Amino acid sequence: MIANQEITFLLSDIFDFKLHDLATVPDVAALWEKRREDDTTGYDELMNYANDGWELAIITPIIADGNTRQLLFTFKRPLQKD
Repeated sequence: MIANQEITFLLSDIFDFKLHDLATVPDVAALWEKRREDDTTGYDELMNYANDGWELAIITPIIADGNTRQLLFTFKRPLQKD
């Protein structure tokens, strides 16, 4: 059996990881609806990652006062061979 630390090392040799934090809002549902100055939403922002070849690996909720206030998205994609 491989120890957790070794698995992490192996994954980092295969995948590139990127974290994306969407801004804190009173209601997480607003992330998908709220328009920014450039007329994009949180959904549009995340779709840009998909268009660049990133795959969503996990979403981590950030909870404060018993409510989800923020979402941390972890994306992965195969390492680009130079």
